[in-house]
Amino acid sequence: MSQKCEYLIADNEIFSERLSDISTCCQHHKKKVIGEVKIMELAGISEYPNGIYLFYNSKDKAKQDELLYVGRVKSRSFIGRLPSHFDPRQDAWFNSLTRKVGEHERLAYKDAIQVALSFKVLLIGVRDTSLITRIESVFRSFLAPRYNLTRKRYSGREYLKELLCSQG
Repeated sequence: MSQKCEYLIADNEIFSERLSDISTCCQHHKKKVIGEVKIMELAGISEYPNGIYLFYNSKDKAKQDELLYVGRVKSRSFIGRLPSHFDPRQDAWFNSLTRKVGEHERLAYKDAIQVALSFKVLLIGVRDTSLITRIESVFRSFLAPRYNLTRKRYSGREYLKELLCSQG
């Protein structure tokens, strides 16, 4: 059942890279509109069921995609986590992306769902689930997505592998 997912980057492709190179890789990598993702596609990435996901907005095709949100899938899988962002119940626990879209864009919740469903998604498959939270933290800090709070900044010259080892 495992098949190549065009909007997934395997951790071994970026683990030894500098943050600036990872950012460039993510920016240029194929993404898919989240509202067009099929369950069959997510079920087919059984080799990397966990990891990091990045949501991008691409309103203007002439400009680069803007990174909006970085999230993680550690205890669940991509197939279980991604749809929960679009729960029609406003008080649902895991719909943080939709709530943030509504807050930042001043939209009603159901309108925020529609906007968020037009975002593009890129998956980073991570085999070692003990690294996922730290990778998410580094990505949020360096990539500074619009809808995530950031704490620490990196220059981009740091290697992801070294940062994970030093945090660990």
